[in-house]
Amino acid sequence: MSCSASSTSHKRGAEPTRSAVVDGNTARHTRGERILARLLVATLISANPLAASAGDEFGDANNTNFDQSQVALDNQQAGRTTFTIDTNRTTIGWQDLQQPENNRLEFNFTNGGRNAAVLNYSESINPIRISGQVVSNGTVGFANQYGVFIDGSAVIDVGSLVAIGGNVSREAFLAGGPIEIPLQGRVENHGLIRADQNVALLATSVLNAGEIVAGNGNVLLVGGQRISLGDFDVLSASFGGTKNFRADLTGGDVTNAGSISSSDAAFFGGHVLNLGEIEIEDGSLLMVGADAVWVTRFDYPVLIRLPRGGVGAGLGTDSATDAEGEDGSPRYAIENHGQIDAGQGHVRLAAADPLGFSIRQGTGTAERAARIAARKIELEGGEQGLVHLSGELDASDRSKRGHGGEIDVTGKIIALVDAKLAASGTRGGGEIQIGGEQEGSGELQRARSVVIDDGSEIHADAAARGDGGRVIVFSEDLTSIEGEISARGGAKGA
Repeated sequence: MSCSASSTSHKRGAEPTRSAVVDGNTARHTRGERILARLLVATLISANPLAASAGDEFGDANNTNFDQSQVALDNQQAGRTTFTIDTNRTTIGWQDLQQPENNRLEFNFTNGGRNAAVLNYSESINPIRISGQVVSNGTVGFANQYGVFIDGSAVIDVGSLVAIGGNVSREAFLAGGPIEIPLQGRVENHGLIRADQNVALLATSVLNAGEIVAGNGNVLLVGGQRISLGDFDVLSASFGGTKNFRADLTGGDVTNAGSISSSDAAFFGGHVLNLGEIEIEDGSLLMVGADAVWVTRFDYPVLIRLPRGGVGAGLGTDSATDAEGEDGSPRYAIENHGQIDAGQGHVRLAAADPLGFSIRQGTGTAERAARIAARKIELEGGEQGLVHLSGELDASDRSKRGHGGEIDVTGKIIALVDAKLAASGTRGGGEIQIGGEQEGSGELQRARSVVIDDGSEIHADAAARGDGGRVIVFSEDLTSIEGEISARGGAKGA
């Protein structure tokens, strides 16, 4: 059964109805650009080398292994280590890469560097540690099977940065063809990373607790067991176009507890958690929580779910550990407890969790609610998934002629608890679909149950002029609505 209304608001008690539709008849919000903060970042990065005294040169650099016909090392000046590179692709082997805090490590490509890359590898049992400055006009990679640790004192300013918690085949890297990377160690950033193009952090466990700025490029965070790439350049290329990207994400996790700013971003892991701030410049943010993923395009991932006790068990998965967080609460495949802002862009969260806990947005803090803002927001909990929403989903446009955007929420069971969903606009409302399309038609997955508590609100209003938008709540078995729904037309008419 379905019902339709055009009143300014809609509120009802629990009932075994299958769907509810609100159609209104006769922007989205603006956001700070953090311009001042970025100017301060650029000023800090471009500062002179950190103070050093005689004898403070980077000793381990003198023991590096590289092709001397293509690479020259200058490590004579205290506090500055420079590799001058006369090729588009090369490797540098370190005995134990532990950069001092007072060191400036430079990789200077003589050809301009935009399409050039250097892979720094270490086979030491110690993770690579970056504590000073790293500067380059090209792509700089760091790889060690025990991980890569970027200190809070570190400042990195490069064309692109790739940090890998695993061994990378130097032959495959130099050949520029397909490359398989087993992931073993952790990658953590506690410092400041600024890239003209991309930042890619790949490991069994990835943590950003610092700041990543890739305003003209992309951020890729992958937590898992193994990654297969068509070539290494996938990590430094734009998100557009065809990709050949596969990852076993079993047991892997990605956590952002700091800040990330970029044109586009993609996070892949068995568990993906945002506690901090993510700002996308009117582009796309993709979060995937699954056992594996295959990507031909970053906006078209294929999620793979492995049954517990089956293939996943052979990959080292502990279902009890995966099922619960540290406090014993359910551990969802994707969790947002922070701030996500994609401007006029697109945010997509997609989960395929074998235990059914797919997507959770918490309440946030007393000062700031957990929030996702974008022109289009898609939360896909999968065929067996629970989607539990609190906080805010905002696809509104409050500009002078703004029209509301789109919000789609799908899963087997969907629960809104103290949630605020909005797709309103100054000149017209947008569309919000929870649990499926009208009467269960169309391509959206149909929910079995949708519950909306009395602390939740859903609005697709025209704030000034124009038609109200549309709100659809659908489920095949039970739709319980206690909260407020509105799709009002503008008070000033059309």
